[in-house]
Amino acid sequence: MLQLIAIAETLGRGLIHAGDLDQLGLNSRQLAHAVANGLVIRVARGVYARPPQTRAFTRRELHELRVRAAVATYPRDAVVSHLSAAAMHGLPLIGSWPSQVHLSIAGARSGSASAGIARHIPAVAFDEAILSGVRVTSIARTLVDIAATQSLLIAVTMIDHALRNALVDKTRLVDELHHAGFRTGTRRASHAIAFADARSGSPGESLTRVQAWQLNFEEPDLQVHVSTVRGEYDVDFGWESCRLFGEFDGKVKYTRSEFMKGRSLEQVILEEKAREDAIRARTDRSFVRILWSEAYVPRTLDAMLRSAGVPRRGRVL
Repeated sequence: MLQLIAIAETLGRGLIHAGDLDQLGLNSRQLAHAVANGLVIRVARGVYARPPQTRAFTRRELHELRVRAAVATYPRDAVVSHLSAAAMHGLPLIGSWPSQVHLSIAGARSGSASAGIARHIPAVAFDEAILSGVRVTSIARTLVDIAATQSLLIAVTMIDHALRNALVDKTRLVDELHHAGFRTGTRRASHAIAFADARSGSPGESLTRVQAWQLNFEEPDLQVHVSTVRGEYDVDFGWESCRLFGEFDGKVKYTRSEFMKGRSLEQVILEEKAREDAIRARTDRSFVRILWSEAYVPRTLDAMLRSAGVPRRGRVL
């Protein structure tokens, strides 16, 4: 059975089509047994995939598989777009990936959602890219589509990531937005592009900035450089008006290999404390440390920033 599944996976370029399994002699009962035992997972109707050996699929990876399954049976003029294109480009999403696959189809009579597909009709032609053999909207077009249709949090998190990794620049995004000719969403997209910042170091930092702004707090400076007796450091957030530094402490920060650098968790925590003590001694500023769970809940973040003395901006938006 495993050999037949491997052959079907090769034929499907990573996807396993029930039709291929049937042609190879694997019947529906055997396929159901393979699913029940975790040898394959169902991606879409008649389409399966083998899970990674040492972990489960991430939510983004699962959506990518659904995208590839959908385009395999859809008309050739369909281009993966919006959140589905964001998944293919590897952009981070705070929230859940959609259950539907988003496709843009030039010249279609109407945009609609059916059978797991959300169809969009672009007003003008757009640039494309080929990723994993799939036609997708370019990174610039993907981001302006997201900025025009999704929340400020989702848009800024993705644009921050793209700017930070030099996938695109703001000039290109503004040009793409003007070219797109959206009927609605241009204003919100412009705001997201303007608010985005390449200095934002992680999705968690993007989350904190957006939530704090929507709660009407002053915007912080980002990646504030501080010279200390222990060395040179960059602090995530700095509010000059109240002499406060802020650090986002996501769990991933203490698990990813590029941050750990072979150190134990205890060593990392001790070094972080020594770093903070050195920064305090050099600047005489207070610190506030923000976790995912705190940044994600508006009431909690509001209480933390108020308690730390971060001033408000003008009227609440």
